Amino acid sequence: HHAALSDQVVSLSSSCREHHDELSQATSTVQALSGQVTAFDESLRECQGFSEQLTALDSKFREHHAALSDQVVSLSSSCREHHDELSQATSTVQALSGQVTAFDESLRECQGFSEQLTALDSKFREHHAALSD
Repeated sequence: HHAALSDQVVSLSSSCREHHDELSQATSTVQALSGQVTAFDESLRECQGFSEQLTALDSKFREHHAALSDQVVSLSSSCREHHDELSQATSTVQALSGQVTAFDESLRECQGFSEQLTALDSKFREHHAALSD
């Protein structure tokens, strides 16, 4: 009976050593995985930080985009107004150009009359001088 118990003790002792070795390996594996989880957790926090920064940048971008969009609408409206003013000014310039052309023709006509008048005056003076003699 003692020999059987002794065999069982030896067997249990051997089994305990095997389980102890397996437990040591499992503990090492858990520690390694724990380190990886810690690193992963840090990376995740970093990603969350980046995500928050990205959200803030996106918000600023949207604000700037909205402001620029408003400026574009305002400038577009202003350009249309200036275009209308320019069209009116162009029409006015064309009308004035027509008037200047007509005035220029009238001026040439007047110069022609002035030359005729000078010629008539010259003849009149000649006749007057001849009559005076």
